[in-house]
Amino acid sequence: MLGGDRPDPTGMYRMLRSMEKRGLVVSSGGPSDSGPAKRLYRLIPEGRQCLGRWVKTLADYHRALGGLLAAARQASAGRARQTRDRDKGRT
Repeated sequence: MLGGDRPDPTGMYRMLRSMEKRGLVVSSGGPSDSGPAKRLYRLIPEGRQCLGRWVKTLADYHRALGGLLAAARQASAGRARQTRDRDKGRT
């Protein structure tokens, strides 16, 4: 999903804090013996509803892109067929 790269922790925590302010997640935790404070985030019902809408939107995009990809493949194959026919002296 990330092309082998690890997610950016700073960006992840920024997004989680934003989600918490919007009432989609709650967090708990505190100081850590090693390193920065650790927080545990939990999705709450409002967050689950939001996630469900996001999943539906992604599925809609996936279907639309699949249709676009199929049309592009078909057009590409048709163009390749025309080129082969032209090169063989057929039109």
